[in-house]
Amino acid sequence: MQGTVIIVHPSAIIRQGFSAIIDDTLNVNIIALSEISDLNASNNLYHSKLVLLVPYSDEDASWLAGIRNKASELMLIGISPGKANTPLIKSPFDNCYNLYTTPKTIIRDIKQFLETDQSFSDDDELTAREKEVLKLIALGHTNKAIADSLFISIHTVISHRKNITEKLGIKSIPGLTIYAIIQKIISQKDISKENLF
Repeated sequence: MQGTVIIVHPSAIIRQGFSAIIDDTLNVNIIALSEISDLNASNNLYHSKLVLLVPYSDEDASWLAGIRNKASELMLIGISPGKANTPLIKSPFDNCYNLYTTPKTIIRDIKQFLETDQSFSDDDELTAREKEVLKLIALGHTNKAIADSLFISIHTVISHRKNITEKLGIKSIPGLTIYAIIQKIISQKDISKENLF
């Protein structure tokens, strides 16, 4: 599973609670911020599947709607302070949780969104992100360099590498490089001989 979950809330307890629920079950990159304005520094995150949990507020509705234009794939969840879910009429939110929403519901919704991937084919072809990771592996980049280049964590890179090797049944870097050339993910002239031997 790939993607990033950003939790924005002024309360450290609420941020930590949502983080713990998600981190215990899902293999995703989690970012916790105290203010919605801190999100502006995270523009590079909009290139991956993004789940954004923020306080439910009508005054932020237009600003949050603008985030949809930046993000390639976004699930926007409002966090309501009340006991019942706030109505979602004329709202930019896909869903709304409150402090009484069960962890099972939160995990189910986020997992369902992150696992929906149009780039999978019937024969378990690599996703677009896995192809990006494979390209960088074939070009001889380290896990850290791949993480920095794609703005993801090293843990996520390792997870992608594992998925790639399981899908393809190829464990060696030279084997992955040859596969990348055959599939035209990279050009043979892009790689050095050291990467093949």
